Amino acid sequence: MGILGMVHDLDLTDAQKQQIHALMEEQRKGGEPGAQIRAAEQKLHAALLAETPDLQAIEAAKAALNAAHAAELDHQVDLMQKVAQILTSVQRSQLLNREPSRSPR
Repeated sequence: MGILGMVHDLDLTDAQKQQIHALMEEQRKGGEPGAQIRAAEQKLHAALLAETPDLQAIEAAKAALNAAHAAELDHQVDLMQKVAQILTSVQRSQLLNREPSRSPR
């Protein structure tokens, strides 16, 4: 679930909504970290399914995929820290007490 889905049910003020939308626009301009993950996964699959698998290429592809996942996590943490600064303590508490959403993966 994305940030907008998480804060959708909170009683946000108009100013908070504007701040969060501006933050999301800023993040969109920075590119999509998920694209790096997909590209790294494709390289790993190609290395694994090569006619003659190259263990060094497989290890390099695994490292690239791990780095892409780490970059995505850093992106999510950075975004949540910025959103948390916009929310009130009550709103942060409401988010914290929600059932964790399950990833579709």
